[in-house]
Amino acid sequence: MPPRRVKGEPPKDGFDFMLSQASNSSASDDHAALEMAMAETFRGILLSRYSARRFIILSLNALASAEKRKKEHQQKILVAIKKHIMKEISGSVEEFNVAVQAIDELLEAFLISHATEEDNIRKIWCEIINEEEKLQAFIQKCRSDNVNARESGGALRGKGMAKIQTVCQGKDLHI
Repeated sequence: MPPRRVKGEPPKDGFDFMLSQASNSSASDDHAALEMAMAETFRGILLSRYSARRFIILSLNALASAEKRKKEHQQKILVAIKKHIMKEISGSVEEFNVAVQAIDELLEAFLISHATEEDNIRKIWCEIINEEEKLQAFIQKCRSDNVNARESGGALRGKGMAKIQTVCQGKDLHI
């Protein structure tokens, strides 16, 4: 830190320029370093009204150019960070798009397979219904045949019983 002068004491080099206090921030350190460099540069200038104004203008220009360089540096850093982030994001977006495309392809394959299986199941159900209709027709035919057989069997049984009765009666007569 530069030596401080006591209040009211004239400057040793004839140059009355108060240095700002340095703080922990780099901006204040930069300003303090700039002020010291400017004080060293203009140490030999005689302080007159004109030279003091000129000194103030030069120091303001130096501060402005230092701020401009600092902003340009910060802008370069921001651009570099933005490029890096965009690169990372675009890589992630590409990976995401590839994953979405893969999922779409799997979904499409599943839907086609599912539709095919549904068609096969429907075909099997149609065959089952046709076979059931055939079975119902066969059962109906068997029932009607059974009823006809029972009716014709009852009539035949009656005829057979009648014949047996006549035979039996005929034996009684011959005995």
